[in-house]
Amino acid sequence: ARNIAVEVNLTSNEGFGVVGSYHPMNLFRAAGVPVTIATDNTGMSRTDLSNEYMRAAFEHKLNYRDLKYVARTGMQVNFLPGASLWEGLKIGTPVAACADSPLGADSPAASCRAFLAKSEKATAQWRHEKALAAFEKDVQSWRF
Repeated sequence: ARNIAVEVNLTSNEGFGVVGSYHPMNLFRAAGVPVTIATDNTGMSRTDLSNEYMRAAFEHKLNYRDLKYVARTGMQVNFLPGASLWEGLKIGTPVAACADSPLGADSPAASCRAFLAKSEKATAQWRHEKALAAFEKDVQSWRF
């Protein structure tokens, strides 16, 4: 109800026996609880964020859309100052000032540039969207 995210550390949680179907991540997601994927104590667990996302995909059946939403959630709940890029915390729906600009565009509309200039959080979210767009464009060129 207060939009507080649960940080999921799959490798670390495994050390406590919370793994596979015993892990509540998908229950949280089904209940609408914001979930982020993270690492804790990488020196001890010898893992990184890429591994955690792979575990989420393979062990918990998160697809690309799910993973993208979880990543956006992580950007939403970061501790950077300023307003969010997302309208009313609806992740994926940009604020009115940026609604007419493609997410992550090099040259957003003037209203969006002005909004981004006032918010470190929104600027970081915009950079994240730019990286997602570049990744998705690259994937479209792959030959299988």
